[in-house]
Amino acid sequence: MTKELPDNWLGDPQLRAEFAEKGYALLPQFAEKELAPLRSLYQSLQRGQNDGFFTSMNLEDSDDRRRVDATIKCLLGEKAQELLPGYRPLLGNFTVKAPEGDSELRIHLDWSVLDERHHRTIGIWLPLSDVDEHNGALGILEGSHRVGHTRRGSLVNFVTWDQRFSPSGFLEAVKAQYPARLLCLKAGTAVIYDLSLAHFSVPNRTPQVRLATNLMMIPEEAQPVHYFRESERRIRQMQVDQEFFLTRNMAAPPDLDRYPSIVETLAPGEVIEEQYGTGVVIGEGEYTLDRRLGAPARTLTEAIGRTNRPWWRQLFSRNN
Repeated sequence: MTKELPDNWLGDPQLRAEFAEKGYALLPQFAEKELAPLRSLYQSLQRGQNDGFFTSMNLEDSDDRRRVDATIKCLLGEKAQELLPGYRPLLGNFTVKAPEGDSELRIHLDWSVLDERHHRTIGIWLPLSDVDEHNGALGILEGSHRVGHTRRGSLVNFVTWDQRFSPSGFLEAVKAQYPARLLCLKAGTAVIYDLSLAHFSVPNRTPQVRLATNLMMIPEEAQPVHYFRESERRIRQMQVDQEFFLTRNMAAPPDLDRYPSIVETLAPGEVIEEQYGTGVVIGEGEYTLDRRLGAPARTLTEAIGRTNRPWWRQLFSRNN
């Protein structure tokens, strides 16, 4: 049974009820004075990948990962803890969509970072510029956090699920059963979401980088974990710390000598599905646009604008 959130979190009973039903809530919470230093930090990073979708957690330099994590926590952490009493920041991360390359993200669930039978992880996704259907807005499958207990981890990026939910693919069933909503938001509007919520994002088709942060929040007393797939029927649960996410190659096997772990055998009827290998996407016309807290609607031509700068210069522009 997932531990319930504190009664005073988000400071608004209506928002708490919306979160319980839909798995997320929207808050226009963060000001330009908090966003501008984050944009400046991004510009200072030595990035190895400059197209498609990438995150700071995959930066080669672990010192850069630490700098991103520490800055996001410093600028956003106090307000996040006011919204979520009894929670603490675990990991701060940039999520980036460059103007070129394949930046679309298919339906997926983020990695579990806690044993969700006992605790709930909250993500705070924050766009640093206005986002919409043209430049990589975040989309969610409303209510999909209530599908039942899952475990998500590496290698590969898997999800475990009970076949009683669906005899066929997990993500296909989620897509069929839960409505997709694309969140068009102004810069600084936070998406507070349950980490077990299925979500996606559309490609960035503009000449500007779409930059956002994600801050994971966990209960103060909770022990972080990571799940590692060992075989078709066995997964390993490791007790990890913040350094696990900030220093290791996330595509490499974990250091079992450093982190205590237990091996779990899947229960009868429980199976493993490789998330990205399924290729389950939400295409145009399959989602509802939510502009409640967004900038005015614009056409793709308006979004692209008039610029003669090549896309790679946009990556280093201080206007992003």
